[in-house]
Amino acid sequence: MLRLATIKIWLPALALLGLLALLMALIAGTAALHPAASGAALADIPPTYYALYVQAGDDFDTDWYVLAGIGKVETNHGRSKLPGVRSGVNEYGCCAGPMQFAVSEAAGCRICVGDTWGAYGIDGNQDGKRNVYDPRDAIPGAANYTKANGAPDDWRSALWRYNQSSAYYTEVMHWASVYRASSEASAAITSATAQQLVAHPNITWQGSCQRTDVLTGQLDPRVMTALATIAAQHRIVVTSLKCDHSRFTSSGNLSNHGAGRAVDIGKVDNDLCYGSPFDACGRLVSSFSQRRDALTPTESIYCFDPDPSPSGGGSWAAADHCDHWHLGYESNRKLFHQMKDSRNSR
Repeated sequence: MLRLATIKIWLPALALLGLLALLMALIAGTAALHPAASGAALADIPPTYYALYVQAGDDFDTDWYVLAGIGKVETNHGRSKLPGVRSGVNEYGCCAGPMQFAVSEAAGCRICVGDTWGAYGIDGNQDGKRNVYDPRDAIPGAANYTKANGAPDDWRSALWRYNQSSAYYTEVMHWASVYRASSEASAAITSATAQQLVAHPNITWQGSCQRTDVLTGQLDPRVMTALATIAAQHRIVVTSLKCDHSRFTSSGNLSNHGAGRAVDIGKVDNDLCYGSPFDACGRLVSSFSQRRDALTPTESIYCFDPDPSPSGGGSWAAADHCDHWHLGYESNRKLFHQMKDSRNSR
C-alpha cells in the first residue's frame, strides 16, 4: 500500500478529563492481553478509532498500538481530507479508506496493484457489507491482513507487505511506541478504571461475583465501556455478567456471557425491564441498539426487536428476554476463522 502524504502532527496539550477519560481508559485497561495507551494516544486518537484499534488487537491477538500506528501514518486516523479516505482512491490511484487498502478495478482503482481488501477485508460491524471506507470494517481488516503476513511476531515482514518501504516501517513503529504505555502504566489504568466502574453510583450489581468479574479483567472492553457509557446517563441494575450466567444459551449454543462479552440489565432508572418499548428500559434498549459506532452491539435481545432496520441484524426479540435486556458482542476472531475456512475450501 502507498501511504498518503505526510500529515501535520498535532497533539493537544490538554489532558482528557471526566467521562471521556474514563471511557477511553476502560477500553485500554480492560484489554487484558495488550498494553494500555499512553497519554499521547489518548490525546491524539479519536475515541471511536481507539476503541476499534484495541478491539481489533484483542480479536486477532495482535498489537493494537501498531494498528494505530498504521492508521496514523496512512490517514491520521481517518481525519485526512486527501482523496481516497472517505471516497474514491488516493492520489496514487490504488488505495482507499482510513487504512488505505489496495482495491480492485471494480472498486475504482486506476493503478491496480492487487485487491488486498477483497482478500482480507472484514465485515467488522456485521451489517452484511465490507466497506473499505468504514473504520469498523477497515481496522479489523488491517488486523486480519497483517496477522496473515506475520504479525505480531514479525511486524517488519507484515508492514513490508503493507507498504514496501523501510521508512514506512520505521514511521509506523515510531507511532506505535508513542501510543503504547509502559507496563506499569497499563496496570495502573486497569486497576483504577475497574475500581471506578465497580463503585459507580449509577450501577447496582446484583451479586458480589459481578464485581469480581470487573476487577479481575474478565469482561470484554466493549462491555466495560458500554456499561460506563450507559451509566453516565442512567441508573441501571446489572442482573447477569460472566460469573452468574450459564456458559450456554437456552438453545444450547455457547453464550457470549461465558467469554465476558455480554451483560444483562434488569432495571433502568425507575423502570423494571418488562418488555415495554415505551418506558425507560425500552427507550434505552432501542436507542443503544440503533447506535452506529464501536459500541454497536452484535447481540441486543429483548421482548421486542429494538432495531428492526435493514442494518439491525444484531438485534432480535425473544420471549425469554422480556424481564431483562441482553447486550452482547461477538468476537471478530470468529469472522477471521470463517474467512480462513472459506479461503482454504476454495
